[in-house]
Amino acid sequence: MTAAAIMGTKNSSHTTNDAIRRTSTRQRLRALIGGGALLALSAVPISASGLAQDGGAPIKHVLAGGSGATLRNLPDPKGRDVLQVTGDTPLAVYAERAGTPYLKVAAPGGIKVWVFGKYLTESARPGWVEVSGSYINMRPRPQTQNSYPLGQLDRGDRLRFIKRQDATKPMSEDWVQVYSPPDTMGYVLAAETRALPAGASAAILWEAAVGQALTGRADVPVSTKKPIQAAAKQDPTTASAAAGPGIYAKLAEANATMDAALAPGAGPVDYAGLYAMYQAILAMGPDAPTRTLIDERTKRLDLHRDLAKMRADMEAESREREARLEGLRDQAEADLRSNDPLWGRFQTRGWLEQQNRNGEKVYLIRWGADFLAQVQCSSRRYELGLYNGYEIGVQGVPVNSARVATGSYPLIDIDRIEVISARMRDR
Repeated sequence: MTAAAIMGTKNSSHTTNDAIRRTSTRQRLRALIGGGALLALSAVPISASGLAQDGGAPIKHVLAGGSGATLRNLPDPKGRDVLQVTGDTPLAVYAERAGTPYLKVAAPGGIKVWVFGKYLTESARPGWVEVSGSYINMRPRPQTQNSYPLGQLDRGDRLRFIKRQDATKPMSEDWVQVYSPPDTMGYVLAAETRALPAGASAAILWEAAVGQALTGRADVPVSTKKPIQAAAKQDPTTASAAAGPGIYAKLAEANATMDAALAPGAGPVDYAGLYAMYQAILAMGPDAPTRTLIDERTKRLDLHRDLAKMRADMEAESREREARLEGLRDQAEADLRSNDPLWGRFQTRGWLEQQNRNGEKVYLIRWGADFLAQVQCSSRRYELGLYNGYEIGVQGVPVNSARVATGSYPLIDIDRIEVISARMRDR
């Protein structure tokens, strides 16, 4: 099958939303990885999915011990060593059984495995191969004997090429070493691991480790007898893969800009500008997996934009509701003041009367038949005699004075007078 035909088949399985919805989560994850973009910057980071080959999620994350850890293809000391991870490398744990010393784990970036070339075809992207069969074994050694598989691959999975066992043979007759999908699992001794530090984020540690593992891998041309079809005869979507590095650099830049814009506390988001960046990348004619990455990113943008709009609408509604409540409170206070003889702003209120007691002028405030208080103005701001006979409201300071007999009216030193009514004879 030609590279163009391979890519045409691949494109047809990824270009429509219906196809994406029908694809299993595991297949979608592998399609993203096959797209070649850095997962640390992709729309669906490994930390968010953490999928096992059976579709499950990790039960926890651990770190490799200070001396590192060895992954095997079987939970047995006689199992083949398939990966040596350095100390403090995060590992996603998918299974642990009481009474056994092994954990079933996945390592960031996958594992170097061998696949028989009969089940692989060249990908239109240099340095990648594509699985052409179903239930294809990934083995730790380039042989079927004494090489128990680490898992199986699905048709359409894309894998980064490492090397051939014997490049003089046709690829269909040779073993090919590739990097496995990142959900490929092996077994590690629990004693070679340790728990995450208190407060550490498993998602952040895992995503950083995946990004570091993937960025260090260079594309290696696939060594085959049959060259990839000339670019002049390729499908237009295939031909664009030649400009892949430029597209991936643009995608990485757009992803970094989007992540920074959507970070907490980053301020208002220019959604139009972010959408425009991805539209510009689509205009460059990327292949199907890259378009899938962009589709996931724009869906994430849609979600953030919708959430931001909902939040803004809720805040506006809250402000409007608070304004209505404030109006109701003001109205309630006004109603209370209208029923309060002091109107909520006077210390006392009534008709001011001047009397002589023991040869001294005193001023009393009367309400109805009762005297409520005696008043004075020590600041001389008000000449109380001028208000004699007027209905007034006053504010002031209560005074304890020996001049006020026990059991008499409270004495208020006035600092403000408000005339409410004129004297009866002045009306």
